[in-house]
Amino acid sequence: MKDDKIMAKYMKEIIIVTLYAYYPNDPALDLNAYFYTLELCGKLTITEILNKFASGLFSQAFLFWLIGHLNIPHLLPAITTTIVYAIAGYITCDTAERYRQEKLIGKILLFQTMTIPFVNVINNVRNVFAFSLIILAVYLDLVKKKRNIFVICLYAIGLFFHLSSFVIILLRVGCVVVKKYMAAVIIIPFVFPYLIDLSYKYRMLFYFPGNVGNGVQTIIAKMYSYMHDSTSTYALEATTGLTYRLNRYFMMAGAFILCLLIYLLYMQLKDSVDHMNYMVFIALIGVVTLACNVFAVPNYWRFAAALYVTSGFAIIQIKNQSHQLTISIRFLYLIFILLAIPDLFIQWWGARDAADYGQWFANSLLTNPCSILFDILKGILLWNQ
Repeated sequence: MKDDKIMAKYMKEIIIVTLYAYYPNDPALDLNAYFYTLELCGKLTITEILNKFASGLFSQAFLFWLIGHLNIPHLLPAITTTIVYAIAGYITCDTAERYRQEKLIGKILLFQTMTIPFVNVINNVRNVFAFSLIILAVYLDLVKKKRNIFVICLYAIGLFFHLSSFVIILLRVGCVVVKKYMAAVIIIPFVFPYLIDLSYKYRMLFYFPGNVGNGVQTIIAKMYSYMHDSTSTYALEATTGLTYRLNRYFMMAGAFILCLLIYLLYMQLKDSVDHMNYMVFIALIGVVTLACNVFAVPNYWRFAAALYVTSGFAIIQIKNQSHQLTISIRFLYLIFILLAIPDLFIQWWGARDAADYGQWFANSLLTNPCSILFDILKGILLWNQ
């Protein structure tokens, strides 16, 4: 079983690298913007990148500088996407091994492959990657009780790769506090719009000098803009398009059901559930996902993706306690698992205009880790030429 676990984990990473390293970029507008930025970064120093593009986000600046100078733009989504799936796989495999549930590894990895929005993760590059680094840090911190330099670096790299990862860090702090008040937390999605309006109205109260202050101001302004944007092309498409609406419904349903499962599990078994703080942390990601439903633009999917990165841990915990659970909890669990089917279909259907699936498949056959390594070595040899 241990050999199967190792094989599943590393084969998944290799497959992801092979599929995504040369993802067709022509129709992917977000990815095109990143490729253009990387082309510019190839002519700049890290300091210039920090000032011009990264706004003080040091880890983002370093990765953009490195890939820009290697002149392999497709390596950016390859690295970030592979790490997202690798972190999901690691948490799943490590948890399964701890509870002697290795037989679930293949099923959960399939579930996560179906539910983590792959094309969005590739195109978006930064958000879910930064979230996943923080999620891994929290897992090592709360579950494995590791608080060493590696964990600190994970927190720092995630935080300085994208500002919104600060939200995940807040959830890490909050999960210990809110465990006894889980029922009250569900009101957050309902009061969230008022909190945004209030924060924007009195945003100067949140002003701090330096990058931290700028980051807080940026987050408040963006949330206000996302909530009140109802006229832009993207907002209109997201609110009227059938695929967008279905994707929103199913992702919100998944977040709600998982939050409810964790709450019911806690109410029935209380502190007999192992690592309940991490389960509460997962539930809080789900609550934030539900709160983001107020935005016309579909920013909720970033937190939904983070939720599914952690889902392996929650699934194994639920299965490990299944003999003690009521029929209603088991029924909810079954619905949560079955949501993966429409999730996968909607993602593939919705991404048909953003990805050339035929070319994507051809690239997966013609590309392998050796060819990627060759391109990296060539980039090193031709550095700055």
